[in-house]
Amino acid sequence: MGADFLLYCCASPDNYGYTREDAEKALHKWVQRRNLDQLDVFYQDMHGDSLADVLGWGEETPVEALARVGIHLRTREAQRLREARDFIVQELVSDLDVFFEWRRDTVVLTFGHKKYVFSGGMSWGDEPTEAGPALNRIAMTGIFGRRKR
Repeated sequence: MGADFLLYCCASPDNYGYTREDAEKALHKWVQRRNLDQLDVFYQDMHGDSLADVLGWGEETPVEALARVGIHLRTREAQRLREARDFIVQELVSDLDVFFEWRRDTVVLTFGHKKYVFSGGMSWGDEPTEAGPALNRIAMTGIFGRRKR
């Protein structure tokens, strides 16, 4: 048993001229376009609970619950889902600090004509840097891998 080396990487917003405001707008749009299963992955990573728990669906996955209730959510469920989406957006927007503020746990490297932000280090079961999970979540959205829309 020993330490693992964890390396996180995400395309830089500089590649396509994203400002922080552009990035926040892109994240809002991205979250609104996700289905419940996709949002559940992010919510569990950020909050620890599943969306099914938050919406009061118990052990059902979001897809199973929607199959049961149809596409119509009750008012209370719809409100909780809006709050969960808002929470995800808020956390992702906070993750943008990795790109738009100077940090000592990240480095920007250029390959070809593209910039990438890296963070990482040795891990004994915990995160080696604070920037790592944030880079990972933003990379999962893919918003900096394409031109602004």
